[in-house]
Amino acid sequence: MCQDLLGQPVSEATIQGVEVELDAALAPFEARLRDLLRQAPLAHFDETGVRVAGRLHWLHGASTDALTGYGVHAKRGRKAMDEFGILPRFHGRAVHDCL
Repeated sequence: MCQDLLGQPVSEATIQGVEVELDAALAPFEARLRDLLRQAPLAHFDETGVRVAGRLHWLHGASTDALTGYGVHAKRGRKAMDEFGILPRFHGRAVHDCL
């Protein structure tokens, strides 16, 4: 986009640096979101396939009527859900579409 609009490309190193900064800046938000999703009385959990670097990965979602958290993982199922840390500590009613 910068190349198209400004005639200047953005280097991969700049993009990677911004990703690291954003990841650190969003860490408190993500921790709070996980806490709120864990405490919800009712939540929906699902996953769908996505391509990452040409390989199949899974976009996992946990949501309520007001909150949504996403995570991408190479695996589907318990291993991924355990690593995201929401479902293993969730004590409410979990809903899934079963498809």
